Amino acid sequence: MWLPRKCGTTRIRMYSLYVAFFVLASSSYPNWATILAKYFESIALNFNQGGVIEILQTHTNLAVSPPLIFALAVIYIVNNSLNDNNSMGLPLSSFDEDIPEPKFQERLSYSIEALREDLKSINNQTNWTRGNYTELDAEIYIKNKGGNKKKLSSLIKALKRKKGRAFLVVGEPGAGKSVALRTLAMELLAQVKNANRIPIYINLKEWNNTYWDVNNPPTEMELYEFVKNNIANRDTELSRFVDNYFDRLYETRRFFFIFDSFDEIPQVMNVDDNSLLIDQLSNVLYKFIKDNNNKPSGIVASRDFRKPTSSFNASSEIEIRPFNSIQIVDSLTKSSSGSKELIESIFTDRKDLYITAKNPFMSSMISKYIEINGKLPSNQLEMFSTFIEDSLDNSKRKLNDVQISKEEVIAAAKDIAFVMYNNYGLEAPVNKLKMLLPQHPIDKVIECLKFSRLLRSNSSDTGIVSYVHRRFCEYFVVLNLRENKTDIPFQDIPRDSQWRDALVLYCEVAEEEDARDIAIRAWNIIKEDQGNGSLEAIHCIRFLRDAFKSRLECISSIQPEIEEFISSQLNEDKIVYWNYFVIQLSCLTGDKNVEKNVLSCLSFSDSWIFETAVESCRHLPLISDELKNKIARYLDKEPDFYFLSNLKKYFFNFSRSDAFKSVRTYLMYRTIDIIMLGMLFFYAFIIYPKQALVLFFIVVLQTSFNIAMGKIGLDNKPDKDIWVYALLDKIFNKKQKNPPKKDSKSYLSHKLKQSEKYWSSFYNNLSLAVFVVKSIILILPVIFVYTYGISLITDNVKIVEELLTLFSEMDRYDMVFVMVLVVSIIASFVRIPLTVGCQHVESDKSNILSFLLILAGVMLVLSVFIIYPKVMTIVVIPIYSVGLFIIVPVFVHQIRCQIKYRKVFNKINVSLLTTRPKIYKAILSLEQNNTYTQKLLDALEVNIAKVSGEWPDDSMLISKNNKFASQLCQMDVRWKKLN
Repeated sequence: MWLPRKCGTTRIRMYSLYVAFFVLASSSYPNWATILAKYFESIALNFNQGGVIEILQTHTNLAVSPPLIFALAVIYIVNNSLNDNNSMGLPLSSFDEDIPEPKFQERLSYSIEALREDLKSINNQTNWTRGNYTELDAEIYIKNKGGNKKKLSSLIKALKRKKGRAFLVVGEPGAGKSVALRTLAMELLAQVKNANRIPIYINLKEWNNTYWDVNNPPTEMELYEFVKNNIANRDTELSRFVDNYFDRLYETRRFFFIFDSFDEIPQVMNVDDNSLLIDQLSNVLYKFIKDNNNKPSGIVASRDFRKPTSSFNASSEIEIRPFNSIQIVDSLTKSSSGSKELIESIFTDRKDLYITAKNPFMSSMISKYIEINGKLPSNQLEMFSTFIEDSLDNSKRKLNDVQISKEEVIAAAKDIAFVMYNNYGLEAPVNKLKMLLPQHPIDKVIECLKFSRLLRSNSSDTGIVSYVHRRFCEYFVVLNLRENKTDIPFQDIPRDSQWRDALVLYCEVAEEEDARDIAIRAWNIIKEDQGNGSLEAIHCIRFLRDAFKSRLECISSIQPEIEEFISSQLNEDKIVYWNYFVIQLSCLTGDKNVEKNVLSCLSFSDSWIFETAVESCRHLPLISDELKNKIARYLDKEPDFYFLSNLKKYFFNFSRSDAFKSVRTYLMYRTIDIIMLGMLFFYAFIIYPKQALVLFFIVVLQTSFNIAMGKIGLDNKPDKDIWVYALLDKIFNKKQKNPPKKDSKSYLSHKLKQSEKYWSSFYNNLSLAVFVVKSIILILPVIFVYTYGISLITDNVKIVEELLTLFSEMDRYDMVFVMVLVVSIIASFVRIPLTVGCQHVESDKSNILSFLLILAGVMLVLSVFIIYPKVMTIVVIPIYSVGLFIIVPVFVHQIRCQIKYRKVFNKINVSLLTTRPKIYKAILSLEQNNTYTQKLLDALEVNIAKVSGEWPDDSMLISKNNKFASQLCQMDVRWKKLN
């Protein structure tokens, strides 16, 4: 069943199992065939096809013949799943139509082989782990312009999923972008003859010798010449091919370009993220890769900081997320020989390494360190140092051949990295290095570093070199800073500029006094901000977290201030992303403060903050009963669907410490509860299809009713726009004295608070409907016994006989089923007290009281109807009429509102929402409509990569005022490049 990827399509086998399961279910209940046969018979009657009726009457099982269904399903699945996924798009016409030369096909074959060998050479030079390529196990998200998002586990799969349009691949350095793009290019080269397009891999960091400014912007012709020369300089055969055919192939759009390292273009590295140059280059790339239909077709990869703007017009953005906890464990387990206890200590004793290991490249470095030393590194510098020392030790023969020592190579590598990083970016010309560093034998050093796979040549110009990964360059830069006492470019920390990552590494190994000075300077910027949430303050918070998580002794003088700062700033009245960054500072405080901060975060009811808070406390050896109970209650609010989808992550998070044993028990208990109830309802659907369909109809009706009634807020104040509500409000409530004006900020807050309490999604409403059905089932036995008792007391023989008949018709299996169902439902209602213990919560008291009052009301009504049967006809009809009088206008109004907001939504041009005031106005125009506000936010997330301006009212970013504040803040974090 679960064979390797190239041994067949596992998806087909899974679908075949689903079909077989359906066949088994249909055969277990023979009446299904009869029901479907009658349905098809009614259709046949409508079409007056007498012949069909006779066949169905004679062969009732023919309509659902399992072999027929299975065969049709397999045919569909095979045809749907095994189609060729060509990322370059639909095949073009033959090359011969544009280049009808007899030698072209032969030259093309030679050039394809040359491109393949070039990619192999790059992979060989940059394969610092000396291992084979494996699929990246990070989370990959595809977002397209239609607002759709898809989560995948493979970058290659993500790139193949969409065909022939413009992809923007976004991920941090070390996320695996370059290796995956080269692997894709290798696979696409095998499809050239079928697709009639040629994939070309270009590393944009090799685009040097540029001198752009305001008066001299980049042009499409410059990119054209760079690409043409880049390909031609790789190989003699490619040079000949480019000279003869490149122009014609480009004119007919026969190339599929794969551009890597947009953010590492030398001139781009020295500009701000909002620079006009980035937008100009994005536009140049868009024009360069346009196909014959004037639409872009190609791939560009970049880190999120300084990525191409909307001018690139990408049809899909593929985002590589950092590793989560489970992926870190999987990665370290696969690639190292470390014990389970050693790897798990990263999440308990070594919180500093957990943040480091979220990057796939750094996770690989940790694996190499464990493989060499059998323990965890004390800091990042030790990790790099061990790896580089090991690489050079394994290159002894090469060092002896060129007559140079390991110490000389390392000394020269430091100076090369500093000159490169400070003057050129991530590549440097060899002749310039010789000129600036005459004290080192540059040629010998470069030869040894290449042999050790720490350095590589430019693919089109061997006179330009770069380190195989920017982290190696930063490592040598840090060594140079530490030894030469060079002035620290501190200004890059609050600006989050080029030197920021190198300074994080520097602070881990700098003299304590120097590191403390940097920490205090960063902390002063945070204090001066006074909680206003400026970009400079947030950059400094992130820097302190990353740089000092393993050197708490360097911040001992300011640690009490940090603890007080966290306690004072964690507030539901603050912007969501401010709370998100503030709670991350918990890694710099003591365990006692961590629990207090987590308890504050749990009161926010925000999943983004909750996950961050849990990560900060899961290492604690001991936690209070209050925290256990609050975590369980928070998880209990999640709909079953979301709970099950996150179950693996929850089990992992709460398995790091025995302090969370009761929370794990709750997770297990609730999982069993969901599975048990699911099995019982499925059993009911198979054995009692009619009753189950009625139950399902009740759930759907309840869900639909909740959504339709969504205009009523949690403040229990109905919407005045509905005339029924207006009438009731006039009767029972006094008129508001000072209603907020529509153009005021308080009006927005008022509207958002109304909107906050609406049922937000189908799953939330579905969970509520299931809760209602479970409550009804739980009450039924009580009602049954109560009705029977009242009937005996009042000598109502007819009701007694009907109840006894109903009871006698139930067989033993029915009785067992009902008992198990009731016991399961009772257990589901008391799962929190049974697992994490009881805590006095006011909501529990009110819920129990409400339940008892409803039960008492039902019993009272039943008593009246049993004692006075005629009351039924007198009372029910008026109540039913009043119900219709209230509900029908509500549903009609909701339909009108949906139509109204749909028109408003359709008038919004999302591509023009490039400033925060415009986004604010668009959200405000949709007022309280959840459906279209969510659609707008999804469209913004996919289509808008950069926005400017300030929010007219920050209350929109506060979770207690706006239920969409968390999603909006997560987008704002990306827009501000804070992620």
